[in-house]
Amino acid sequence: MGRFNFGFGRRKQETASYETEGTSALKPEMNPWQEMADEMNAEREVAEKQKASTERQQRKIVACMLTGDYNVIWDHDVALPMGAEDEVLRRLGAGEITKQDEEEFLLKIGGPIHKEGGAGRILGKLEQDEWQKQLFGWTTGRTVSGKGVESVFEEIRDVDLRTPVGFEERREGVLEWLKPQVSEQQYAHYEKSMDDLEKTLYGKRFEYYQAFEGLREKAVGGQDLLAEEQPTIRKQEVYWNGWERQEELLRSARIDGDVWKQNGRDWTLTTEVLRNNDLGPKYKAQIENQEVDLSDVYELGGGRVAAVAYVPTNDGVKVRSYYRSNSQGVWRYMPDYARSAQTGEGIGWYGKSYSEEATTLPYALQEALATIMESQGVKEVQNTNPKFIFAGTAKAYDSIGDYQAALGSGQMRGDFYDEVSSTSDTQEFGRISYDKQRPEDINMRFGYEPDFGRVMADYKSESGLVGKMETEVFQSNDGRYNWLMCTDAKNRSWVGGIETSSPITSTGCRKEWVSAGDVVTPLYEYERMSSGYGDYEDVRPPHYVGMWKNYLSRMPLIRKYQEYKYRRGY
Repeated sequence: MGRFNFGFGRRKQETASYETEGTSALKPEMNPWQEMADEMNAEREVAEKQKASTERQQRKIVACMLTGDYNVIWDHDVALPMGAEDEVLRRLGAGEITKQDEEEFLLKIGGPIHKEGGAGRILGKLEQDEWQKQLFGWTTGRTVSGKGVESVFEEIRDVDLRTPVGFEERREGVLEWLKPQVSEQQYAHYEKSMDDLEKTLYGKRFEYYQAFEGLREKAVGGQDLLAEEQPTIRKQEVYWNGWERQEELLRSARIDGDVWKQNGRDWTLTTEVLRNNDLGPKYKAQIENQEVDLSDVYELGGGRVAAVAYVPTNDGVKVRSYYRSNSQGVWRYMPDYARSAQTGEGIGWYGKSYSEEATTLPYALQEALATIMESQGVKEVQNTNPKFIFAGTAKAYDSIGDYQAALGSGQMRGDFYDEVSSTSDTQEFGRISYDKQRPEDINMRFGYEPDFGRVMADYKSESGLVGKMETEVFQSNDGRYNWLMCTDAKNRSWVGGIETSSPITSTGCRKEWVSAGDVVTPLYEYERMSSGYGDYEDVRPPHYVGMWKNYLSRMPLIRKYQEYKYRRGY
């Protein structure tokens, strides 16, 4: 069995407290209802103590199976790191942890037979319980009063019956033989007495055997549950548009962007520029009830890539620009921008509208773009400044100050501000502030969390900042939201976005959007926005710091997602 450095910790010894015995004569007489309640409470307390004991034993089993260190058996308890139990359940479900491994573990625990005078004490208990005595005879072929019983004790010490694992076949054989011959009530009594017999023969070994088998059942049950819950993932289909369809779309295209300023001149984007640079509507994707036609993905510079979108509407075909975010790795729509403060030209700042989340594209459109990029690669625009093509579809402001003034006064221009809601669908995902919340405090109501049993999509893509990445999309527990859960090649995860189920607008964005605050902290954050959580051993130029080590890995939701991935085996 291999050894792993899982960083186990010993738990503090628990202390039991007992009431001081009093004189019954001093106690008031209790009514029958109170006596019944006390009995129920006592039974509940015993059950809770037994449950706590079993869980403690299972933690020790997990630690031992992962590390090979049998010394953990003698600790009062161990603290397991994240994913440890899931890894053992995976191995149990895959058959990598065998019955022989289980028996080797149980053999480290001494039984009653190994104590001085143990055989005599076992014999005495069997003599006092007719049910155990009878079952002992049936399972071993010896009578308690016969001379041959001592040889069975030798087997318990040294041979086949050393642990409950070796006793399994005899136990099941006797119970199977009994079941058709006795009443249901009698059979239940025989089952309980069989447990009592194994406690008599094996003591603590039997307790740990039950704990081990509980893990084994959980592993098998978990595998079955995952197999049942895992839906068929519908891949987003992308179709090639024939030349006639491409020309038809280009003839109806309407470009509603402001002029591009470069080298003291104004330039206006036209369909002829798009055609000459081979960025026409080559591909068709159907996103719910809205058709969106897409160009090849092209290089924008600075690690970013972009695509031209053609969205058929009743007012003609609207031409839009989409780009892939460096930090989040998701695709967004750019409705507007601010020109450079130094030159008054080019792009000085990408417009965020009400929020970056408002401009994030639906996951189906994200998958379509990832498909195009994977199959066709990234085009390098040769004849024109690619930023002109990108910005030529958007509204422009001479400075960030002008942009913010227009946003604050409700004077923003363009279809986006007519069609997309100005406020978030919900504030339930945590506050937005310049100072990040403690990652451990980022929690949300159960209904809003992703249900990792409801996979809507799974696709691979690549980001200039993150590198190769995979995105899985999960529906929330209440069905209102879609969660884009992203993971890089180093198995580090983050929330790429949270999407509502509202209608698709002519921009390709949804009408409603979610303000997710620190929940959507990216894998690499601007240093000035990292609130001191940045990992300066993991930086990306020019000004990004890694957020995995000190932030994302400590968020409860990300920890749950990582545990889910452990269970799935990747």
